[in-house]
Amino acid sequence: SASDALILSESRSDYYNLAVMALKQARHVFLPVTMLQTVAEANKLIKLASESNVILNVYKSGMLSAGFRKQLDFNGVIWLMELHHYAKVTGGNPGQNLFMNLLHNLDFILGFTRSNVVSIKAAGLSMISPVVDIINARIDFDNGCTATLTCNCASLQDEHTGTVVVKDKILYIDFVRENASIWNFNRSDPPDHGITTDKISFHTDNDI
Repeated sequence: SASDALILSESRSDYYNLAVMALKQARHVFLPVTMLQTVAEANKLIKLASESNVILNVYKSGMLSAGFRKQLDFNGVIWLMELHHYAKVTGGNPGQNLFMNLLHNLDFILGFTRSNVVSIKAAGLSMISPVVDIINARIDFDNGCTATLTCNCASLQDEHTGTVVVKDKILYIDFVRENASIWNFNRSDPPDHGITTDKISFHTDNDI
């Protein structure tokens, strides 16, 4: 394979073996901490990463709590998803900061769609630093869903929002202010009379 890294976004037991295989083939691996069931499993991955001289990154998965996800009654197929994650300019490594923000947002997208990726198109630019600090990506899934994602580490203020569109519902999320609203559309009612809005508050599971 021509890939340089493996990103695992779900905690499935069979994915642990994929992580082992990737490390043995000198691929960088990024996986959620919930995938590791024992200290022995963690030590094995650390040893393999060291032997292959590659990066092993274990992150806390899930920008939204399980309780919040249960409040989202999305029985239909997700049509569209759009996420914007703009982070203020800070010191340190902007490329690393951008990658971790991108990783968390991909985790969110894959957790919601639960479908196979068909194609990915992405472009990155270096705006104020020597490395890429803004990236835009479009991901198409085999269930018909399209997700677009823009992340940057060159903003004047922190902004992190998401939109999820399914049949008769639109979910708007503000991760910074930790609130969301669901717009419900009743097509059987006359125009402008069949829209109801539900407000939801939540706490993010990660420091994002």
